[in-house]
Amino acid sequence: MSLRRNLNFCRDVSGSVAATFSLSFVPLLMLVGSAVDYSRLIAYQAKVQGAADQAAIGSAHLSGVEAVTRAAGIVEAVLGTTELTYSTQASTDPVTGIVTVNVAASMPTSIMSSVVPSLDISRVARARAATSSTPGADAVLDDSCIFSLGEALTISTDTMTFNGSPSVNLRGCSLRSNKSMKCNGSSTYATSWAVGDIVGCSDPHPRQPYVADIYRSISSNISFLCGANQSGVTWTASTSGALPSSQNAIIVQRAGYAEAHICGNLRLVGTTNSSLTGAAPTSDTVVIVENGGIDIDGDSDVRANRMTFVLASKGYEDDNKPIVRWPKGNGANAGSWAVSASIDPSNPWKGHAVYQNPSLDSGADTYWRSGTTFTFDGVLYLPNAQFTVSGQVMAGPGNCSKIVVGEFTLNGAVKLVQSAAGCANMQVTQYFQIAVPTVTGTTAWLAQ
Repeated sequence: MSLRRNLNFCRDVSGSVAATFSLSFVPLLMLVGSAVDYSRLIAYQAKVQGAADQAAIGSAHLSGVEAVTRAAGIVEAVLGTTELTYSTQASTDPVTGIVTVNVAASMPTSIMSSVVPSLDISRVARARAATSSTPGADAVLDDSCIFSLGEALTISTDTMTFNGSPSVNLRGCSLRSNKSMKCNGSSTYATSWAVGDIVGCSDPHPRQPYVADIYRSISSNISFLCGANQSGVTWTASTSGALPSSQNAIIVQRAGYAEAHICGNLRLVGTTNSSLTGAAPTSDTVVIVENGGIDIDGDSDVRANRMTFVLASKGYEDDNKPIVRWPKGNGANAGSWAVSASIDPSNPWKGHAVYQNPSLDSGADTYWRSGTTFTFDGVLYLPNAQFTVSGQVMAGPGNCSKIVVGEFTLNGAVKLVQSAAGCANMQVTQYFQIAVPTVTGTTAWLAQ
């Protein structure tokens, strides 16, 4: 009898499912966890490769320490909002001009964390600046009329914002953000490009390549002559268009243009049919504003032809004031300022209407109130500014206007135009992108 019971016990399989499941649960869990984490790893590998590609492309036009710093900043912009821990190594070859960027990242696992706490990712990319300044058949022209850089911000930051029902009228051009953008309440009716997300804007194209700032290097042409002098100058437009005569204005003749250094704040005063340099000047004038900003006088109509205003440095007492200041009041004491950029081909400032020194990383913001009107041909370059427009910004008759700022917010109206012929006449250098191979064999874009 006991033998039969023992045999029955050996043949009894009741309850074996639970035991079998208990024994197989851990391996099954590890298998599912590895599948989930492997899927995440594949996605992050692509993102890290994208960061390396963009960093190489975005720093290819630079060299030495500047290229290395820019590459690290671009990787931070792309990966800064992820859960990855990462490091960037970049180097430049002085002979070939090739920038090499290595990104090493670590992805924390989820279900597998008790066994494998993280998985490593390593990606590399190389890029070289184009040797020609003319785009070829493989190039894509960037025709943006408004381009927000957001250099120090994460990729998810909305560096271009259109509030309420803004009036946006763009002809022959688009919108571009090196981070993200959003339209609140109304579409812009313009093609929109962004490295990050686009919310509410028309014809959106998110997840685009980073476009490098080609205007930054022009700052090497800024010279300083004022020392600590910040007494300032009032410049009144007239029919003759004479340069200011003041001990606080230092006039220097450069090859092909006059350079006026303003020591302190520059106050601009004008009436209709008057101009700072005359209605039809035959040469360029570059105004270097040192130790101050620009004040537009109330109810003034200031016109400047063949001119570039360079905002070189803030005044010591002006650190918390905008670098371009308009009359106060919503519509009362309004002001108008019209600038047509320098156009002499030998002038390093050609194509620029207003240029802010990119080293000004504080006190660079500016708010243009309701009732203000700015008309320009060429480039308005405020690379680190939070630029808020509640008035009007309009294109001049030259058919080439481009705003390049740190962040752009529109509460008012913009009416901008670009044409190939207009930009050629205004000597505006455009961004273009050339297809180049990375070391992985994929196609990336090199911005020029």
